[in-house]
Amino acid sequence: MHLIVCNLPDDAGIDWLLDADAQDGVRRSDVSEVQYAGAGLPWGLLPEQPTSLLMALPAFGDPDPKEQEQRTVQQALRAVGATWRINELADDLLSHRACMIL
Repeated sequence: MHLIVCNLPDDAGIDWLLDADAQDGVRRSDVSEVQYAGAGLPWGLLPEQPTSLLMALPAFGDPDPKEQEQRTVQQALRAVGATWRINELADDLLSHRACMIL
């Protein structure tokens, strides 16, 4: 997965590209989601490693994350050293497609 941060005057967004190796970090239980057609990536294509997961989170396209996804993001935040307002931060990262730069 490649993160492309655009800084053009008419395009200041973030683009995500999947390469052939992207499947290596896929959650195997969610492989069926690979055919997902939404506004972003399905949960199953996001990396599992906490730092990579948090950086890729803005690419997540589900507007209504599941409870398990909330818990996984909370665990990732703890793994990178978060100690305060973790539930609230996880909600913000999932709900607003916020970017966490580590």
